[in-house]
Amino acid sequence: MTKRIKAALIITSCIIISIVLIFKAAGPRKTSPVKGEAAMPRLETKAQDEISGLIAKEDYPKAIKLLNDIMEKYPLSSREEQALYTLASIYD
Repeated sequence: MTKRIKAALIITSCIIISIVLIFKAAGPRKTSPVKGEAAMPRLETKAQDEISGLIAKEDYPKAIKLLNDIMEKYPLSSREEQALYTLASIYD
């Protein structure tokens, strides 16, 4: 991996971690659940298992795509928040 790519990854991970810390410092958000969504503090078990498997195999691009899909499908929800934390841990 070249020095530029490593530097870009480090900068990107710092930005993502900063964003996560800002949202965490802002406190809990009062949002209404997405239609048809029950309040869930974690990702769906199936999606969570699939993402965990991809991370274990070091297939980060697929894991990142799935996490981004979750964040688009469930905006302003606990699922989005958990996906963001998981995404930050991948970049970390």
